[in-house]
Amino acid sequence: MIPNPSMITNTIRIGIRTAGSARICRALTFSSEDSMAIRRPQPVERITAARVGWKVSSPSGSLATVRSMKAGSKDIPESLPTAPGAAPTPWPSLIPALVWVPEGGLPACPPPGDCSARAPSRALHLPCSGRVVDGSGQTPLGSARPIGGLREPFGLVGSACESAGGPLRGEALSGLRAVGPAALAWEDGTVIYAGPASGLSPDGRTSRDAVEVDGAVLPGFVDCHTHLPFYGWRADEFEARMAGKTYRDLHGSGGIFRSARLLAEASDDEVMAFCRPLLEEMLEHGTTTLELKTGYGLSVEAELRQARLARRLSQEIEQTATVTLLACHAVPEGKTREEWVKEVCEVLIPAAAAERLAEAVDVYVEDIAFTVQDLERVAAAARAHGMAIRSHADQLGPSGAAEAAVAVGARSADHLNHVSPEGVRALGGSKMAAVVLPVSTLFLRADPPPVAELISSGAAVALATDFNPGTSPCLSIPEAISVAASLYRLPPLAAVVAATLNAAWVLGLHDRLGSLEPGKRADFVVLDSPDVATIPYRPGHNPVAQTWIAGERRYRRS
Repeated sequence: MIPNPSMITNTIRIGIRTAGSARICRALTFSSEDSMAIRRPQPVERITAARVGWKVSSPSGSLATVRSMKAGSKDIPESLPTAPGAAPTPWPSLIPALVWVPEGGLPACPPPGDCSARAPSRALHLPCSGRVVDGSGQTPLGSARPIGGLREPFGLVGSACESAGGPLRGEALSGLRAVGPAALAWEDGTVIYAGPASGLSPDGRTSRDAVEVDGAVLPGFVDCHTHLPFYGWRADEFEARMAGKTYRDLHGSGGIFRSARLLAEASDDEVMAFCRPLLEEMLEHGTTTLELKTGYGLSVEAELRQARLARRLSQEIEQTATVTLLACHAVPEGKTREEWVKEVCEVLIPAAAAERLAEAVDVYVEDIAFTVQDLERVAAAARAHGMAIRSHADQLGPSGAAEAAVAVGARSADHLNHVSPEGVRALGGSKMAAVVLPVSTLFLRADPPPVAELISSGAAVALATDFNPGTSPCLSIPEAISVAASLYRLPPLAAVVAATLNAAWVLGLHDRLGSLEPGKRADFVVLDSPDVATIPYRPGHNPVAQTWIAGERRYRRS
């Protein structure tokens, strides 16, 4: 007889390897005939899969009794569950995910993405326990949450390619749902399926490898605004600000100019040795893609040197990294603002373009730095050399930078603590992104940007760390999400989208990463909790248990 659903207390997952080139994962339930049933879901790695005498049921309703155990690291049945009267099928090999292939295979993988055209080389099965509504496997946000799963818009509900055209905006950021049980399959580092486990149907119905997880799975974090590479810290400036000094007070002899001196005094090897551990730590916090930036050079040769160091770092690290030429960060000593802007447009940008050192050019528009007119001139030079334009905008006070950034076709306006209502409307009506940087808001004790208004306007809100030695010495996207939740009241799932898909849009990489959907790279993180809300709920805790890049695990918490 089929066990009563109330008797089913857990899900075991056991793996097989058969002829073919792919693997799929499918859950079977089990129940006990006595009081030995496990009463609460437990991670696969912490349970013995089944006991002798327990029944294992397949989704078709057939039962098999576990009569013996396979020797090894886990207690696993010796045979595949089969229909009554059929000969048992031995496990060809073992992985920590239960696989069941019904006669005729699983349902076809739905288009778009054509994920059934080839078999995956890797598959990830995400268990789910929780309330299931309308038989679809979807759990509304706010109801019982899945033990593991993927979240919209990461290719799990609706069109698998719905995010390929750009970032999520407005209501799309607030209507997110959970899907589970879910599966993620990839081949050669590229996602070929992400969605309900019932929809996974690779050719051959087998795979070379599979991974079982018990935490939420998200796209790899994309940190679209950092100031690496730099050299040295400025902790005493933080202490000075706590004593009453302002950012403007420190700008003359400290701040950007101090970091420029530290960088100039360090050798290339010293800079690389300083930055590598920081980038490894970012990987441990789930950052799979990031921006590197100049701005601590303050001369043509020093800016080019920093750009070369950034490019060298990008070639050495596990993550994907783009380089931005922050050509106008501060006016160099001994030059007027006009002289430096002219040199940037006529010498620095052409030289960087000739060496292919950067993908974008950035301008810091502020009363202590550069003007809207400077942004316009630099944007024209950047466009002439095929480089995107970005802007530090309205951070310390209103400057009209957001509106100007929209007018010049910038990729993003960043900070926005003092953006005007006109700037909000301009951003909402444009294709560019509004990048919020919560940790620098916290460290400067600044007014928060109008995040709710930006979202309501239709702006594509992205989130990043602003990792730098002065105003945001934080390299953790989870920590930035936590601060954003408290300061900006940004919901956890909206913050995740802002730090993944929307951030990838800022870097021009949204067509290849930032979400888990067919055709994109299999960059993802596995959390140590089934609930994404624990990211902001536990500030100071790193919630990332695993980081994967192109389908290969690059970090696992020991």
